Amino acid sequence: MESPGQSSKKRKRKRTLVQTEYIPPQSGFGCPFVGYFPSGYDPVKNGDASSSLEVGVYQNTRKIKSKQLQLVARPKEASVDFVGTNYSGENSMWQPCNYLMGVFDKETSTLKLVPISGGRIFRMEARVQGMEYSRADAEEENVEELTAENRQRKHQLLTAAFGTHKSILQAKRRDKSRLKEEALGDQSGIGKLFEEAAKKTTVLTSAEALARANANIVRNIPPYDALATKPEKVYLLENIILKEEWDQQPNVGELIAAGTNARAAAEFQRSDYPLFVRTRINKLGSESDKGRDRLAHILSYITHLLNFKDMPFHAIKRLLKARTTLEHDTGDKETARLMESSKIPGVTLAKFLKLFTDSKESTRSREKTDLLISYILVLTLMADGFETHPSDIAADLKMIVPDVKSRYQELGCKARGSQNNLKISLPVPLTFPTMNETVRRRR
Repeated sequence: MESPGQSSKKRKRKRTLVQTEYIPPQSGFGCPFVGYFPSGYDPVKNGDASSSLEVGVYQNTRKIKSKQLQLVARPKEASVDFVGTNYSGENSMWQPCNYLMGVFDKETSTLKLVPISGGRIFRMEARVQGMEYSRADAEEENVEELTAENRQRKHQLLTAAFGTHKSILQAKRRDKSRLKEEALGDQSGIGKLFEEAAKKTTVLTSAEALARANANIVRNIPPYDALATKPEKVYLLENIILKEEWDQQPNVGELIAAGTNARAAAEFQRSDYPLFVRTRINKLGSESDKGRDRLAHILSYITHLLNFKDMPFHAIKRLLKARTTLEHDTGDKETARLMESSKIPGVTLAKFLKLFTDSKESTRSREKTDLLISYILVLTLMADGFETHPSDIAADLKMIVPDVKSRYQELGCKARGSQNNLKISLPVPLTFPTMNETVRRRR
């Protein structure tokens, strides 16, 4: 039960029908603005604010800061202005919210709704008239001058704190490569260092520089004889397939049988051997016994090289751990299982791991992969009598023909014909591509 005192305090509320009117924003107009006074000043305390308060909006005249606005409210008969900005204080941060301002007219029972963005709400701070409030200048005095050295130091600290592992390693390498001033000694030592460097330095012509650069190029290719007078003497087969590997090729017999037997050849074409080997298997039937055995070993070795190239990295890591047993203990169960999964004999597999992988990183780098491809291309030249078509081996290497053509040229080969009828041959004497000086065209 409610007491009589509580019931008497209840006010009767009259329900009023209100019409809502939405005023859409108009492009090109800055108004309306909303200002609030955190100091407690009430502009409508003495009646109408328009008669006691002068309000003005100012815009920055600089083009780059044309969106900066100031809302100034100046009370009459007072020495204080109230200033609000959209670029400092609260408005210096991102304002993602939008608001609606409602104005209710009791006489017409109309509620007008006006949209206002968060950047149009100003905090009106009191400013004494006649005093300078240069906020930007005060901040510039406190800001430390950002020199190149300070910027570099801050970037290093940021990288060390939040950088990725790769960016941190790159920053350490750059720091080690820089020659620090304290490492040079005093000023006299620096002067002597530059004097000695100037005496030892010789200015080379462009032709001399190119000749020296070409002479120092290290070829990432199999062993070769640049003075050979016959193509078969440039790259020797015994330098690629070693003597201890020759008798350890179990699929040589299968290749010879497929090359000399029509039924076996038909089944061989459906096998998983590389395309280059399957298209050359018929050559074994026209060779002599010695030539047939030699070609079968070449095709077998190409198969092993392609299988090793397509081997995943995790399998290479597992094989690197068992590399010592691959050469000596072929009767071990784990070794036999690894050899069976790779389809490569143990001696040959151990050689591949030593020649085409980086044992420290347990991976196959780009340089090692290029060397592996060079071995494959040299063997294809031997299989085709030093004049071959690159389309089949390009399909096995998963490369396009122009890239394979450039690899052949790095071996000293010459290419002729169009891409559909391209022929690669090995001329003698052996000549490698050299660095040439680029000639600038006159415009």
